[in-house]
Amino acid sequence: MDNRRNSLVIGKVLLEFERLDSTNRYAWDMISDGKSIEGTVVSAGFQTAGKGQVGNTWISDAGSNLLLSFILHPKFMLPKHQFDLNRVTSLAIRDCLQVLGIDNTSIKWPNDVLVGGKKIAGILIRNLISHNRIQASVVGIGFNINQQFEDGEIKATSLHAILGSHQKTEEVRDILFSCLDKRYLQLKQGHNSKLHADYLKFLFRYETLSNYRLPDGKEFLGTIKGLDEYGRLIVEHEGIATVYSIKEIAFI
Repeated sequence: MDNRRNSLVIGKVLLEFERLDSTNRYAWDMISDGKSIEGTVVSAGFQTAGKGQVGNTWISDAGSNLLLSFILHPKFMLPKHQFDLNRVTSLAIRDCLQVLGIDNTSIKWPNDVLVGGKKIAGILIRNLISHNRIQASVVGIGFNINQQFEDGEIKATSLHAILGSHQKTEEVRDILFSCLDKRYLQLKQGHNSKLHADYLKFLFRYETLSNYRLPDGKEFLGTIKGLDEYGRLIVEHEGIATVYSIKEIAFI
């Protein structure tokens, strides 16, 4: 265990493992056992059962990337505002990239961060809701640091691929923790409008006519107009705005 004195919240306690089945599962076990301190980070060099959004699997070479989950106790939050945690996390990853000198970033709803249109990080958030409050959250992040890709893998990238050299994972991690601290503090202080405005500023395809696909296979041209109060995507097609939840619309 590493007690990180420079962290305000995120990473104040850091549990590092060479190998875990899932950092997300380990963090949830800590919550279930009543042993969770807000800001505790569970990190692994390799996951044997890492999860992505809605059951997808996160693939990562051992020791090449940041694979971590951190615990929050945002009891100040109403369940209907839980997407604010996605905003906080995706903006913090984007802030971290900016500190590293990378500016051509965007946030792809609901849970990806892109550089030059390619995925560099993914987010998975689970919440424990009780008494109309979010009692606990586990925020999982997969961040490609030194991952190597074959020529045909054009949809993903890493810091190594962008900057052209091996990156020190621990240094990137500590920058990320600092960025997460700042964005989470904004949320706790009630600066939701600031978070929302920043999110829209970097939202992938915002106000841009693009192609989308529905679960029945139908494709259409639409324009992202924003998000509703629940974090659902608002897309306008032929003058009609429709609200979509996760898995109800695909980017093509």
